[in-house]
Amino acid sequence: MWYLIPIYIVAIACILFLSVALASMLNQLDRRTKISSVFLGGVVLAGVTSLPELFTTISSACLLSEPNLAFGGILGSNIMNIFILAIFIIIAGKLFASGEMNRRNLTTTVCCLVLSIIVLVYSYLSVSFVIPAINVNGISFAIIILYALTLYFNRGDKKEPFDDDKSITYKFSPAQLGWLFALCAILLIVFSIGLTYLTNVIADAYTINKNLAGALFIAIATALPEVVTTLMFIKMKNFNLATSSIVGGIAFNWLILAIADIFYFRGSVFMQGESSQLLAIFSVISVALLAAMLVLKLLVKNQNKVRWAYYTMSGLICAVTLTYLVLAFVII
Repeated sequence: MWYLIPIYIVAIACILFLSVALASMLNQLDRRTKISSVFLGGVVLAGVTSLPELFTTISSACLLSEPNLAFGGILGSNIMNIFILAIFIIIAGKLFASGEMNRRNLTTTVCCLVLSIIVLVYSYLSVSFVIPAINVNGISFAIIILYALTLYFNRGDKKEPFDDDKSITYKFSPAQLGWLFALCAILLIVFSIGLTYLTNVIADAYTINKNLAGALFIAIATALPEVVTTLMFIKMKNFNLATSSIVGGIAFNWLILAIADIFYFRGSVFMQGESSQLLAIFSVISVALLAAMLVLKLLVKNQNKVRWAYYTMSGLICAVTLTYLVLAFVII
């Protein structure tokens, strides 16, 4: 079964290539159309970079009947997303401290923290929140409500005017870009579903716990689009958009888990037990540290005095992520 890992690497490469292409086309659409930047960045971009999570999660739960893969994949992906942002803050902490930050990022992060705490408490309970009549976990409704609230509180931003360089010749028209965007999105869906099947095969071949397989193989692979888009924003010296991309993706991931739970008719995708508790604990810690950094960023006027705190908390996030991966192999 040695060939499984090379195939996994090829699938990751394809997902990464398609993510770069989608981000590039989205950037052109932002430049050349009147579509709101907030809609393109906060909704479309978060949706595009979360396409792998969307279809790996749904296919894990509904097609493979492996809710552990879905649950582990989403929470693991959220931890990896925060880990990505923490790495970039450590590398460019001065830029993070000096740049602007929108309050909507903190609002979204707090909502995600609330959901993480709810899932953590649920993992320790011996009772189920599943509503028998519709076979849907009550947590899914909490996720949908909180996600709707984030959209409501983050509404109203206007697109800033952009004076494009008329001397630039574009290869495709906006309409053609739209079709290419849709095609790449479909291909990304295909590779994402294929990655889910491959992860299940690898887990069975190497006798890996399904929670760990989801949090490791799926989460790492599906975090790649976020790495690419975050790096692009950092190069643009815009930590606000980088943070928006990460926290928006985390919020969208929770919505994905709720959708998977609704369409999973054999029970709930929200897991209870030791491995789920471990995953939920580290998820809460990571989101709480991110929220603490955003509070400092928004409330402290002299950012030079708290820059050390950003490095410290980012380091703790990295330590939390690495500790989880180590403990997952030892305990799970």
